[in-house]
Amino acid sequence: MNDPVVERILNMMEQRGISQREMAALLGISEGSFSKWKNQGSKSYSKHLGQLSKILNVPISYLVNGDLDGDRKGAELMYSENTRNMIRMFDEMNEKEQQFFLEMMKQFKMSFDESS
Repeated sequence: MNDPVVERILNMMEQRGISQREMAALLGISEGSFSKWKNQGSKSYSKHLGQLSKILNVPISYLVNGDLDGDRKGAELMYSENTRNMIRMFDEMNEKEQQFFLEMMKQFKMSFDESS
């Protein structure tokens, strides 16, 4: 039986269209190191769980034990790629930038609603 953590990582990668080569590059590791995870040769993925969580946009608790009640709810797994990208960008902003972004989105929605 395969490692369930690796299975969840691979499943999320497939859902997000991330190749093994891309994931290895995003994590700053070799493809060979990543292959060892798949082939049960290494559990060194544990030191990358934080990065994997961010890249795959799922809570660490989901990767470790399948628990979707972590920081992000399971519904987020169903978001479109555009929505996930917007969430990632928002998470990378500082608080001032986030407030500005939210205000701009409110204004955009109001003007869009008025023109409809």
